[in-house]
Amino acid sequence: MKIINFFILFLFVNIAFSQTDTIKAGFIEYSKDFKFNDGIYLNFEQVKNNDAIPKNRIVSIYDINDFDFFKNTLDNENLFFYNETGIKQEVEISDIWGYAHNGVLYINWNDDFSRIVVVGGICHFVANKVVSNYSYNPYNSYYYDPYSSPNSTSVELRQYLIHFETGTIYDYTYKNLEIILMNDPELYDEYHNLSKRKRKKLKFVYIRKFNKKNPIFIKK
Repeated sequence: MKIINFFILFLFVNIAFSQTDTIKAGFIEYSKDFKFNDGIYLNFEQVKNNDAIPKNRIVSIYDINDFDFFKNTLDNENLFFYNETGIKQEVEISDIWGYAHNGVLYINWNDDFSRIVVVGGICHFVANKVVSNYSYNPYNSYYYDPYSSPNSTSVELRQYLIHFETGTIYDYTYKNLEIILMNDPELYDEYHNLSKRKRKKLKFVYIRKFNKKNPIFIKK
């Protein structure tokens, strides 16, 4: 029986080391010095694999050396590019995930491209959001017409989180942060046991704690 247990333990250790070697061989741990490959990212899997569509495969009237190349090129309804086999492709701008410029990621969110300031197991960014404002009849305040048009709109700055493992985007609230922290039970319990006031105040502290404990690996 002891021999069988020893064999199982030996097999488990070897599998673990093999998986670690695979990660080390194909991926590198993200650090502040890491630069993403410049280009267009159609989806989040391409971000995780650092697999951008480079400038020289993008069809554009703008000079690829122009600082505003991406900004100008993406200010359209569609993007044209050549895939790895040389076939011309077309995709709607609204459908692409984002791009990288000078190694920095910009996400396509709320019909605009915003820089991702914090990259890690939990990413953080700020983006503009157009908010519709409705007015209500003071003599019938309980009535709401879902098909009515807004009286005005305003642009507000909103904060967002990205769970790097899944690519899911959340509003920057303490409740949403708790959802992501569930992936680290120790940190989740520590955060969840705080008072509501402290959970709201210490969101960024726990983002840093999570990112330090849970490094991400990007494909070379």
